[in-house]
Amino acid sequence: MKKGVIATLVAAAVIGGGAYYALQHKGAAQSGSLSYVPADTLLFAGGLEPMSWSQLAAFRDSFAFSGSPESTRKMIEDLLKSEAEGKSNTPAGMQLLISLYADYLAAVTAKDFSPAVLGLGEQIDSAFYTVGALPVMRLKLQDEAAFDAFLAKAASRFKLQPQTGTVDGFNYQRYALNHDEKQPVFLAIGKRDGFLVITLDLGTLAAGKQDMALAFGLSKPAQSLASSGVLEGMIKENGLQPFSLGYLNHEGLIKILTRADSPLALLLDKVSEGKSSQSLAAYRTPACQSEIEGMAALWPRSVFGYTEFDGSGSAIRANSLFKMVSTDKASMDQLQKLRGFLPDFSAAPNLFSYQLGFNMDELTPVVTSLWSRATQAKFSCQPLVEVQAKLQQLNPGLLGAMTGMMQGVQGASLNLQELSLKPAVSGSTMPEIEKLSFIATFSGKQPQQMWSMLAMAQPQLAATPLPADGKSIELPLPLPVTLPGKVKLGLFGNHIALFTGDKAEALTASLGKQELKANGFVRMGIDYTLVADLLGVALKEKEAELQKQLTEMAAAPAQQEPAATEEGMAPEPTPAERKAQTEQQLAEIKSTGEMMNHLRGMRIDSNMDFSATGIDMKANMTLPKR
Repeated sequence: MKKGVIATLVAAAVIGGGAYYALQHKGAAQSGSLSYVPADTLLFAGGLEPMSWSQLAAFRDSFAFSGSPESTRKMIEDLLKSEAEGKSNTPAGMQLLISLYADYLAAVTAKDFSPAVLGLGEQIDSAFYTVGALPVMRLKLQDEAAFDAFLAKAASRFKLQPQTGTVDGFNYQRYALNHDEKQPVFLAIGKRDGFLVITLDLGTLAAGKQDMALAFGLSKPAQSLASSGVLEGMIKENGLQPFSLGYLNHEGLIKILTRADSPLALLLDKVSEGKSSQSLAAYRTPACQSEIEGMAALWPRSVFGYTEFDGSGSAIRANSLFKMVSTDKASMDQLQKLRGFLPDFSAAPNLFSYQLGFNMDELTPVVTSLWSRATQAKFSCQPLVEVQAKLQQLNPGLLGAMTGMMQGVQGASLNLQELSLKPAVSGSTMPEIEKLSFIATFSGKQPQQMWSMLAMAQPQLAATPLPADGKSIELPLPLPVTLPGKVKLGLFGNHIALFTGDKAEALTASLGKQELKANGFVRMGIDYTLVADLLGVALKEKEAELQKQLTEMAAAPAQQEPAATEEGMAPEPTPAERKAQTEQQLAEIKSTGEMMNHLRGMRIDSNMDFSATGIDMKANMTLPKR
């Protein structure tokens, strides 16, 4: 298999997807672009309704982690300078993508930015999808001449000249993405019906020109995504917003394994010069096609998109969902049994939280049930028969022996309400903890048994009895750092708590009232003010150190040039070079500090859970308006 060709294809797909991602967050697809998307696309990202640039302007500005426009421009300049001075012999297509990305960043970070600069309108009709093996980005243009100027400027930076590609009499520009004359791959750019289309020209790797014609819209798919009802179903079933959603087609992807005539299988066979067909022959029998594709049908797709997007308030809310959809009721019924208890600490804001709800009593029965189902299924597909034979050699009963001591455990959590540091004292390299408030909990049906289990992991706890319900005691544990307050141990209903600080202690009042019931699997939250504060202490110390070095350099008497070094050794830097290096380090520290300050106020809360219809992964983001 030719690694160079594969690397080129991966790079092209990643960069193309990244370019689409940037544009996707400025708008979404309408039915216009959807009529060009095949219903059997392997991947789709777009929407049923458009969103304007102005609606997302606040989100774009608040999410600009690069900090100031000046730092963004410097990043762009460094990117271009690195490429211009490089000796990597980068293909023209990659250079064009780098140049387009640089110009795109420069445009959208400008104070007077207008989408017209890119040839786009206020409402964006766009979609990213696949036609056979080709990734395609389709984008409605409002001003083709403006886009032509934008593209020409990017190409002229590296003096790039496109080749002309032709399919069914339609001409498009193409730029090489590799240097393989036998199996060339090109970045293909064309305009038709008022749309910009960016895809790949796979040259000799392509089975034919039919997919190129579909990609550029010279012909329409037999069934389009617009008429399939798939997106409407996703919105109804998952509460997704119609302006930004997508999915990954598992049933289509599995055919790379089971069907030699699937578009990606044909491409893989070309790239590997026939070796993939040989290695996958065992999976392409009628029995394997039926059984493996049947299993894929139980997990037909992964869907993703926004469930809420509100930029009208003082803070921007952007809530999203990624879901692995399942129609396998038997499996989901079992997995839902693993859900455990997650405590509710919403009464007090937190800087960081992690909660794991896990019903240890159900772990062995669930694993045994899933194992029995897998080992007792009737398979004719030889690779599946072999996997089944290996599974039959395992004994899930051993799991019960290992988890028996954890009987009754329903979950654990950590919640940090407050943490601030101050610079290290003289003679120490570690900063001191100035303020701290946190609570760690262990929830279960038998708290005393849980405490005995924890004592086995930490023998120093063995001599400390568990307090009476509703009470707490100081926990005499030697700690590697000095804390501003004592760590306490308390029992509150079915929950053991280790905590310190007034804010944490206030939370224990409600803990004992919380019923021990299954309400989730994993939940995590972080306020990036915590990250900014912790890194800020280290950055300030480093900045002070560099400032001191510059002051000492300025006060030092003029020195002669350093003496010559032995042959083969790098010469010592001159005083001027040392000063320049220190100033550069100081500038980088200040830039990092600026970026960290830009994170303040951003919060992300995420969770993973099992539902009757699949595995849900949600993320709720809150951003302050800048």
